[in-house]
Amino acid sequence: MNALHSLRRWTLTTLCAAMPLPAFAAAGDLPFPADDGPAVVDATLRAEKFPTTTIRAFGDAAYTVTLAVPAGWKSLEGAAKAPVAGGPPVTLRGFRHPDGPAAGELELQVARLPQEMSADDWLRISIARLGFQTVQSRIRVGPTGPVADFLVRGQAAGGPVVLRLLALKDADRLFLLTGRASAAAYAGVAEAFAAAIVTLRPAPSGQVYAERLLSHTVGAPGRPTFNYFGSWKLQTPKGDIAPGIAGALFKHFTRATGGGEDLQGLLTVKVVQKAENPDLAPDDLLAFMRKDLTDAGIALEAEIGTVDFNTQALPLAGKATRAEGTRGKAPVEFRGVVLQDASAWYTLSLVGPTQTVNPAAWAVNRRALEVMALNAHSGR
Repeated sequence: MNALHSLRRWTLTTLCAAMPLPAFAAAGDLPFPADDGPAVVDATLRAEKFPTTTIRAFGDAAYTVTLAVPAGWKSLEGAAKAPVAGGPPVTLRGFRHPDGPAAGELELQVARLPQEMSADDWLRISIARLGFQTVQSRIRVGPTGPVADFLVRGQAAGGPVVLRLLALKDADRLFLLTGRASAAAYAGVAEAFAAAIVTLRPAPSGQVYAERLLSHTVGAPGRPTFNYFGSWKLQTPKGDIAPGIAGALFKHFTRATGGGEDLQGLLTVKVVQKAENPDLAPDDLLAFMRKDLTDAGIALEAEIGTVDFNTQALPLAGKATRAEGTRGKAPVEFRGVVLQDASAWYTLSLVGPTQTVNPAAWAVNRRALEVMALNAHSGR
């Protein structure tokens, strides 16, 4: 049973407007454990109440996972066949409370991503598609990307329900751990859900991304280099775009229903030499990016938000903005990033469908921009 079908066993008929829910258990403060184990869970207590279980599915070491599950819960068999790229998630194993699913249930599933996207975006899309209401969420940075920990609620035929969802990815494998119970039973199993979450460890693949990561060096002083994914197509202009400005285009296509390809993302990179453009500032460059889009027939609305990057986390100090707009009647989203070093500005401009119009393309685009910005570097 795939993740969406599995979650539909608790189908929302109405949202629970003001139902109070217990907060995350203390043990849930680490949605992805440290290498030496979660210090927030006492080892002896965990061993007695939540023994560690190892799951190896499909006869493939790539689907080996360990986690702590409550003692006495019934083990439920998973799917017979491994997931296929782009297909629905499949169940690796389930665990059920002795008093039945309403009293508490854990389900571990895995999907294979055809393109790189963040686990948190994947989970948000799934929650939105099903109409669940997010109560709390935490996003942490794991070894292979964001790790998403969500508490959601809804109304099922038997009454209010609560789900604790954890999504993390390793290479092209995306793991989804779901703890679910009736609202009345949630407080009693919150510790069990947290113990499973902080101890979940898939066998590492040694890879970070779901697809091949390539690099392109722009023909400019300092030889700045930008990483992009293999599913994107690179287009390089002949010579400089303008005096002191070099760049490249990266395009994300999907297959069209009637054949051919649909352009779903356009990522434009420009390198602007400071020596030839000494008076520019980040806001000037963001304004130039917006003007380029306006000239291309894209009507942008006011920016949704501007976020200053944490310069400790980026190789180059930066600034970012986001806005929505339309091209013709089609809604689009714009994300602009400005990075810099001592000699040049680096602008990254991404245009694609909004999350509402095409959630999957939106998530692929967002991750491509994020990885490019985080890994941009020059040879200086």
